[in-house]
Amino acid sequence: MIDLTERMLLLRQVPIGERLDQATLRATAAMLHEEMYSPGTVIQPQGEAVNAVCIFAKGEVELRRDGRIVGTLHAPQTFGFLDILAQEPASYAATALTDTRAFLLDGESLLELLEDRFDLLVATIRYFAERIRGDLSQLPAGDLQASPTTAVQRPLDRIERILFLRSVTAFAEASIGALSVMAEGVLEQTLPAGSILWPAGAHADRVFFVLRGSVRCEAPDGRVFRFGPRAAVGDTEAIARGTRWYTAVAETDITGYSAPTDRLLDLFEHEGRTAMRFVGALARTQVMTLERRLALGHDALSAPPGELRFGA
Repeated sequence: MIDLTERMLLLRQVPIGERLDQATLRATAAMLHEEMYSPGTVIQPQGEAVNAVCIFAKGEVELRRDGRIVGTLHAPQTFGFLDILAQEPASYAATALTDTRAFLLDGESLLELLEDRFDLLVATIRYFAERIRGDLSQLPAGDLQASPTTAVQRPLDRIERILFLRSVTAFAEASIGALSVMAEGVLEQTLPAGSILWPAGAHADRVFFVLRGSVRCEAPDGRVFRFGPRAAVGDTEAIARGTRWYTAVAETDITGYSAPTDRLLDLFEHEGRTAMRFVGALARTQVMTLERRLALGHDALSAPPGELRFGA
């Protein structure tokens, strides 16, 4: 019982764990097993399959990518969570710098918990959205600009609306049934040029899918970027239930779909396969944004000892 309690307390210290109900926390803690690593031990080679999430309880772990040091992890940070959910080989090599104590959750158990425990699924989705939002807010304007695509020139019927949603990256792998439910919940809006979709700092609770026109976005530091047709504007901060980090204004007359993100989570409660695909898409997006920040020379993976950040 003492050992289980210790594991539950450790889980409470990571961002996703602090959001779980007691039953899910206990079920997750019961699946953890302890490992000790001596200094110099390679915990995970880069490019190989990641079989378990490591939650560090003690010690210091160095991360390298292509031989270059890219970060250092401390307890209670973790390693392996992103790559398991992205279904990709290890993005980094992880090596113990000191005597390191970790609790491991194997990948299959993680996926089972996500399918069975809805509070864990929601916590994971919100956590990824928060991290992606934070990473995007640190990128240059050129990295935020959406590629131009063809505008939708006329109103869409129900079937066309479903196909449109599927053309949006986040829903590319969603089932037709799931998209049908989503399509019923979106509100079509037409706004004249100059209309403010939201100011920086506003509470985020919905996403705007652009059908026609251009949305101009400006961060408080002056960075300007634009979204055109088929872009999902404001999705990550809305899923995270955070605040807008940029002001969004209709640069031209625009038409699009406004959709509350709470409806998306309601859908995931009944569409487990769609939810897991969405989690995978978020994880891959997080991997890409981290890689871009590292390429720009940002210290995107390190955190001071004891800071509540998941890690890699």
